[in-house]
Amino acid sequence: MNRKIVEKLRLAGEIAQKALKYAETLTKPSQKLLYICEKIEELIIKEGGKPAFPLNISVNNIAAHYTSPPDDMRRLPKKGIVKIDLGVHIDGYIVDTARTIILGGNYTKLVKAAKSALDAAIQIVKDGVKISDVGKVIEKEIIEMGFQPIKNLTGHVMERYNLHTGISIPNVSTKLSLLSPKFKEGMIVAIEPFATTGKKGIVVDTPEAHIYRLIKPNYTGTKFERRIVSYVHRRFKTLPFALRWLKNITQAKKSYEAFQNLLKEKVLHKYPVLKDVDNGIVSQMEDTLIVKKNSCEILTRK
Repeated sequence: MNRKIVEKLRLAGEIAQKALKYAETLTKPSQKLLYICEKIEELIIKEGGKPAFPLNISVNNIAAHYTSPPDDMRRLPKKGIVKIDLGVHIDGYIVDTARTIILGGNYTKLVKAAKSALDAAIQIVKDGVKISDVGKVIEKEIIEMGFQPIKNLTGHVMERYNLHTGISIPNVSTKLSLLSPKFKEGMIVAIEPFATTGKKGIVVDTPEAHIYRLIKPNYTGTKFERRIVSYVHRRFKTLPFALRWLKNITQAKKSYEAFQNLLKEKVLHKYPVLKDVDNGIVSQMEDTLIVKKNSCEILTRK
């Protein structure tokens, strides 16, 4: 891999590590979720990076994709767990990482299940290994600890300005393992096990969505629609963004209506908040790796 690209990825990884440490100091019972989102995103920018997507702050049975909307008044509960999932990019080169923080209650084993699964998966990642083998390892670790892996959430391969290239890294074993692609030297991969107390190990969409992504940057519509598309593409390319990042452009009624029409026309894609189908409590751990010939380099931890 190009040396300059590796340097950008390593810098993004260092910033992500600082952001996670900062998150631990902010993530306390009764703290406003919006405050945590904004402070961590501010730190990423201050350190020389940019958020690769809005901070995900998902509490208890919420597995992923919650970020604060504008004027969010929600606060963290006194008991439970919260997943802090953040991304940093330098010039479009992305790292993606997550940790689970216990707010109160006996969730140590649940958090450990996701962490042990991640550690075991990292141990086998190298050039030539089948991607499906990671799913087997993750599933085995989580089930042995008495929980279920979430079947329909996966890790992913990343490229410049592309958080999900289409290659998924499963959290369970698959019957199609013979057809599985293999890790290749130089791949940038995010592995992210989810463990749940729910019985089915499945997440479903909720009616809420606060994260979006531009799908059709060349779309031509009304003046307000073109303004939004141009602004989003200039600032975020095709990376996910939050509605609260567009406060200056969507406050006007016409602009807000234009935004809703862009969703209807599938110019923008929305990411619904995901919850465990059984309302089980969900833990998550995630690291970004560079695949090497005989091992891998972890970018998001020392």
